[in-house]
Amino acid sequence: MGYDHQDPNPAAVGAFALLILIFTVVCGGFVQAYFSQIQRGEYHDKVEAAPTPQWDKLKADSAKKLSTYGWVDQAAQTVHVPIDRAIELTVKDLGAKK
Repeated sequence: MGYDHQDPNPAAVGAFALLILIFTVVCGGFVQAYFSQIQRGEYHDKVEAAPTPQWDKLKADSAKKLSTYGWVDQAAQTVHVPIDRAIELTVKDLGAKK
């Protein structure tokens, strides 16, 4: 009485399932393409973007400090030495402790 007495049409059910599958794959492709584009933009902005003048100055100052002698605090008589010399002194000091 209150229900359909006919059997479902297998061709119609199959076509509907196929349409849902196609729709899901297409939507997934759009979402994947969208997020890939966002990721490429973020990667470019954060990794491939040209360094700023402040970054260049920081790198130059750091390279200078790592390769020269100089005062850190003259009142406390604290100096910095080139990194190669610091490594030599550290190895020599550790060797003397053995």
